Amino acid sequence: MSPSARSKPAGEWYVGGAVCALMIAAVAALARGAASEPGRASVSGPPVQQALASDVQGFSSHKPLLVTLIEISSAYHLPMGIEKVTPESADLPVTVTLDRGTLAGLLTRCVRALPGYRWTVQDGVVNVYGTREKEWRRNLLNFIVPNIEIRGGTLNDVNAALRMEVPGRLPVRFSSVPPGKVFGVAGDTPGVGSLEAEHIDFEARNQTVRTILNRMVALSGGRAIWVSRVPPRWLSSNPAAGLWLFLPPDPALILPNLSLSASKRPRVAPPLRSGGPRR
Repeated sequence: MSPSARSKPAGEWYVGGAVCALMIAAVAALARGAASEPGRASVSGPPVQQALASDVQGFSSHKPLLVTLIEISSAYHLPMGIEKVTPESADLPVTVTLDRGTLAGLLTRCVRALPGYRWTVQDGVVNVYGTREKEWRRNLLNFIVPNIEIRGGTLNDVNAALRMEVPGRLPVRFSSVPPGKVFGVAGDTPGVGSLEAEHIDFEARNQTVRTILNRMVALSGGRAIWVSRVPPRWLSSNPAAGLWLFLPPDPALILPNLSLSASKRPRVAPPLRSGGPRR
């Protein structure tokens, strides 16, 4: 046998085979990971930090702050959650202008238009919040959800599960509903039609309502945002019509579904009549 045709020692072939096996296993693991979280593939556009650094020129708006924020989210495909919603933010036109700057600078000008507003990036989403109420213990967006698991469902399914999970586990001190009863739903009722065709696996353990909502928005790829339905003072309540909205970034869809009456507390959802208390 010629030197060029000489077989390699067994040890050399063993090492090479092990490396190949490891590489194949790694590729397979990545493929399984991509298949287990297909929702992540729906996130389009640059990461939120890169989007915030993008140039903005000649921006001018004289609309209510809430409308301006929703339109910015839609125009720039910016994932957003708006936690602080007040009657002024929905009704009072404010002027926001920016001759030239960044999207981050534009958001800063927006939140300065009304007192008590701030913005930050959390869970890959721009959160617009109030400086006082975000850390309130009784703010239900701070409520920690023990577990949500959806396999092969849609983001609308995740939203529905969250709506049922939050009030079903609330301590009695959060509401006047008698002990041993199951509360009504906490979120919005309508779903996002464009999200129905895409099936995902979603799991959240010991995460706040805010974090889960942020993750839902991030996975929607800019097709939905979440917005509180009630003023900050009622974020500890369980409104019959829902505590948040998960809808496309369109003021015409969102504003009519808000409950911003400053004179009375939103109607609290009654206990569900069917079924027993959650364990």
